[in-house]
Parts: sequence; C-alpha cells; structure tokens
Amino acid sequence: MKETKWDGQGPYQLFNRDVFPHNTTNDTSGLYGSVPYITSHSTSEDSSILWNNAAETFVDIWDTRGDDSRFVDFSATLGIIDMFIFGDRSPKLVQKKLSKLTGFTIIPPWYALGFHYSRWEDTHAYAMDKK
Repeated sequence: MKETKWDGQGPYQLFNRDVFPHNTTNDTSGLYGSVPYITSHSTSEDSSILWNNAAETFVDIWDTRGDDSRFVDFSATLGIIDMFIFGDRSPKLVQKKLSKLTGFTIIPPWYALGFHYSRWEDTHAYAMDKK
C-alpha cells in the first residue's frame, strides 16, 4: 500500500457508505465497518495484524527508514482495541493461524460467482435477466 503519512491526503478511512451516487465529500453517515488485515513478508519470517473493530477506523502507513519497511498506525473512533498478531516462518502458516481464529472459507456455490446486482442500479432486475 502506498504511504499516507506525508502525502497530504490523510489516512485511509475504513467505513463504508451505502449511498448512491457515492458523494463522499458531504456525507458522513457510515453504515458498514471494515476489518483491516495487514501482512508483512521477509526472507526469514512473515507476520500479520488483524484489527477487529467495527467502528470507523483510520490507517496511516509511512516509510520509517527509507528502505522497504513500513510503519502502520491504526486509530478508531469508538470501541475496544481488539488486535490479533500472527507470526510464523511462512505465509501459509500465518494464514492457517488466521483461519483457525476466524474460520475457514467455504467454497461459494457456482451460481453466486460472477454476478453482482446493487439495489442502487438504474437497470431493473427484469432487464438484467434478459442480458
């Protein structure tokens, strides 16, 4: 992810809105929270952080030493600090630890793949059926 600390745009805001059209400049009514999951990889180890807070969250990312390392800063407006840190020697083992905590992903049914219809679309469901 790109650096956010010194770019003048501020941190990533993780709070989703269900507003159409998507006017994010004047609307502050958030409905859905996001759960950020960040992974780091090196030649000797892998580590991940799962920030489990449904409140509005801001994530700042910046370069600390001039190399490929990054510093990540989480801040939430409400709620408790519920953070899980995983570490192991390979990405596969880190993902396995995450899956043990959150549950393993199931394979979706074939009819659920490749189609998304929003209630805010201009096209009616009948017209989508004909396509």
